[in-house]
Amino acid sequence: MKITDSKDIEKAITIGRHTVLKPAKVNIKTTDGSIVHGSINLGFEGRVSDVFIGSQNPFIVLFDAATSKDTSGRVLVLNKNHIVWVEPEDETPPSLL
Repeated sequence: MKITDSKDIEKAITIGRHTVLKPAKVNIKTTDGSIVHGSINLGFEGRVSDVFIGSQNPFIVLFDAATSKDTSGRVLVLNKNHIVWVEPEDETPPSLL
């Protein structure tokens, strides 16, 4: 799903002609057991899973990130090979028809 409906467009911020900042809050557990809370940029993707599954980039960038060991506001770059699971915080599940 791409950004198509007005609800998604309202949440997205366009910077320049082609850059879209569409933050999504997530919780991530890494292979060493750490839990990281932060936001990722969905860009033109519609779902958090699209960023992790559809992208060929082996890294994910978290901003406004925090772990249990430090305060928030950090930028972290995580290797996807070291991620056990990702939990979207504010993604609404599709309605059942």
